[in-house]
Amino acid sequence: MNMLVRHVLRSILVIRYRLLTIALICASTFGVLVGAYSAIDSLFNTVEDIQSSASMAGLEVIFAPDEQINLPAFDDIPGVSATYPRLLMPGLVPLGGEQPVAALMISSPAQDFSTVNRLKVLDGRLPDAQDAAGVVLERNCAEFHGKRVGDRFNFVSGQADYPVEVVGIVESPEYLVAPLNPSVYVPSNGSLCVVFADQALMRQQLGFAAVNSLLFSLSADADLSQIKHAVTERAQTRLAVDYVLPRQEQFSQKFLELDLNTFKVFLPTVVLIFALSSTLVVFFLMYQWAKEERPLIAMFLTLGYTRRQVACAYSLPALMLIVAALLLGCGFALFDMYAFGLNYARAIGMPKPHLVFQLPYLWRAGLVLCGTVALGMYLPMRSILSITPMDALRDVGAGQEQPLAQRMVACLRHIGGPFWFRYSLRNLLRSWRISLVTVLAMAASIAITIAFYISLTSMERTAISNVERDSWSRVVDLDVPWWDEDIARLQALAPGSRWSTFVKGGAQVSGRGQLDNASLLGIEPADGVRHVNLMQGRMLLDGDRDGVVIERRIAIAQGVGPGDRLTLKVRGNDYATTVVGVFSGALPGEVITSKDYARRMLALDEQFTGAYLVDAGASGLEDAQIYAVPGVVRVTSKQDIVAAILEISSHIWVIIHISALMSIAIALLFAVTSMNFSIVGRRAEYGVLRILGFSDRNVSLIMLCETFSIAVLAGLVAMPLGYGLGAVLNHRLTDVWFKINTDPASSDFLRVILPALLIIPFAAMPAIRHVLRIPAVDTLKLRNFG
Repeated sequence: MNMLVRHVLRSILVIRYRLLTIALICASTFGVLVGAYSAIDSLFNTVEDIQSSASMAGLEVIFAPDEQINLPAFDDIPGVSATYPRLLMPGLVPLGGEQPVAALMISSPAQDFSTVNRLKVLDGRLPDAQDAAGVVLERNCAEFHGKRVGDRFNFVSGQADYPVEVVGIVESPEYLVAPLNPSVYVPSNGSLCVVFADQALMRQQLGFAAVNSLLFSLSADADLSQIKHAVTERAQTRLAVDYVLPRQEQFSQKFLELDLNTFKVFLPTVVLIFALSSTLVVFFLMYQWAKEERPLIAMFLTLGYTRRQVACAYSLPALMLIVAALLLGCGFALFDMYAFGLNYARAIGMPKPHLVFQLPYLWRAGLVLCGTVALGMYLPMRSILSITPMDALRDVGAGQEQPLAQRMVACLRHIGGPFWFRYSLRNLLRSWRISLVTVLAMAASIAITIAFYISLTSMERTAISNVERDSWSRVVDLDVPWWDEDIARLQALAPGSRWSTFVKGGAQVSGRGQLDNASLLGIEPADGVRHVNLMQGRMLLDGDRDGVVIERRIAIAQGVGPGDRLTLKVRGNDYATTVVGVFSGALPGEVITSKDYARRMLALDEQFTGAYLVDAGASGLEDAQIYAVPGVVRVTSKQDIVAAILEISSHIWVIIHISALMSIAIALLFAVTSMNFSIVGRRAEYGVLRILGFSDRNVSLIMLCETFSIAVLAGLVAMPLGYGLGAVLNHRLTDVWFKINTDPASSDFLRVILPALLIIPFAAMPAIRHVLRIPAVDTLKLRNFG
């Protein structure tokens, strides 16, 4: 080992804390990129693994209940391996709470539970063939409501009660996430109890084999779009088809796709800001180190070392930095991955995900890390390579102030205040370039977290306001359509109550050679029960006989807008409609039309499938009273929806809080590095002030005031920057989910800026201790008094 390398290694030992600071900041970038993206992919992979190992059906057809003997044959359609009929029966289960829980009984031949959409037994066993009382309970319901094998309860559907006994607890690949309400795209733990039973249970009660769902197993090389089209055409010859759902459109899969895409909007911004901060920190500290080493580098050149040897030796800190950042980054990534993945899965009721690092992100993060260090080292290395042997004889002091700095310092003469305050401002202006970069870098790290808070607050407020603007307080779903006169059964619950009925069903949007599933809702426009976030056109009016308002994904897929014609295929028939508006909503594929036109399409003349409670009357109305009416299967209040929105966003808040701590930590580390760079560079000046009689307290106040001023300026810059970034994030989120109106709260700014103002001034403490420990004799040797 030659003298040059030994010297560089000794110098690295001296600046080890600076290198550790850089490594921590670079590691945070690595950790966010690898940890968060790996968690997202692991969540998707967990769902895919569960569904693949359970032989999840590739296609499902949902239709109006019919006898099994009326089903058409599908075996001759290329790509269809097998079909599995079953009956989906909505109902209620009283589980000991104040009100019953919405339930869905799935009955099919017992052997099918081990063949398609296989149930994973967690406790007990699967139902036996011809078992008319034994059922298995889906794990989310069992965990949330504390049900075990051997428990008994009644499954209530319409006027009928079905006494059942739990013989097993299972995990279903279909219900990895439980929806609060089919019309509200928000999961809620325990909101839906799924019960699986042998077909004998329902056949015994009904007297015939009723079915309303067909599962299709497809061959591995099948063309899904062609099969979907062929199956739809065949099914509509004999069945009243509502939906034809590929596996990818199943609720668990679709919700994850939409919700996790919101994080993929956030993450690139996080990584970019952290990477820029890392680059600036690398530049600051390594440039300071190169400046301090300048005379020694010149000496080594005088001794005969080549520039190439000097460059290689002084690249050692960069290599060590990369290695340290990789090791620390893997720890940060592991923390981020588990904090994100486990918290997210718990919030939406998913099974525990299998979290593993994804190799592509490790490579990308490694490249970002190397690029960050290389970019930050470019100017310091260029400075090193520009050194000549003559520099060994030159003074490397601060030199003279630049004219612009001199003019700015001159303006301070008109500012009053204590000496330590005016002197700290003078120092900031003398090194205004460093001060400006420090303010911008700290503001950027703070602003990104402010933007996250603004975006999440806006998301919550937009979703909640969309619900609260509607004129109803509760929405009631029925097990089967009721006749119009049956609304009196609900009106009788509270004298003077007012209800607005609706019809709901499935449809396909036909156009561009494809069929897209849609959720059809028919309402009374005059009742004001739906207020949507319009992007184009207007809302429905009473005179719109065939008018529809469509969710924006349909508009994009079909290439239509207000005034265009759109064909809906409902239960085998084509209906021409006119698009009057396009809206952004959380429920993909929703189509809203007038109740009369929806009734015509769904063949539900003088019937309705649910009702909105517009006015509960003077006496009010409780959910338990509504559930007591036979035929009611679900009651959803605005409070339920708001609570579900807040619950699902709670997991994001946890992640945002973690991001806030990281951003403040990065700002603190950046403040430590930049203030040390500035303060230590002026250590001779502070030493002279002490020699002239200024107390250590006054000298310390100068340095603390510098740091606090930087923090205040960074906070002021971070507020508009955070708002702007939040607006950009909301705009991008609109592209992947629903339109979000930027609506921040004051707490979005204060919860980040106030902790930063309290913590960041402590960044000056290491430099203060260093300055106060310098003996007066050593101060005089520095010669650089500013």
